[in-house]
Amino acid sequence: MTSSDRMRRVNELLLEEIAQLLQRGIKDPRIGFVSVTRVETTRDLKNARVYVSVYGEETDQAEALQGLSSAAGYIRHQLFRRLSLKTIPTLSFVLDDSIAHGVYIASVLKQLEQDGDEPEVEPDEETDEGRE
Repeated sequence: MTSSDRMRRVNELLLEEIAQLLQRGIKDPRIGFVSVTRVETTRDLKNARVYVSVYGEETDQAEALQGLSSAAGYIRHQLFRRLSLKTIPTLSFVLDDSIAHGVYIASVLKQLEQDGDEPEVEPDEETDEGRE
């Protein structure tokens, strides 16, 4: 097994376990509806970035990140108890806005479709359309 395969497996394992802990084990009221989208560990497995998507306004997202940062030590301790890894990485939580961005793009495309607006495309000089 290559080291990249091992890192991928560790990332997946951490994602699953952290998601379960957030769903069942964290009682911080600042942490509302949070989804873990991905985990990226460093090569030495000492640090991990946990990307989360938080449902709500920007203030809700900021509070959830504060709550997650506060709970990082507890989560790490629970991971140590649950997993048979030699080293449990130090966790840092990062807001992943890719889901919100995707929803925004989809809504813009839907609005364009409903309005019947098609973007104007200038003929390119290199194509047949631009030549006369």
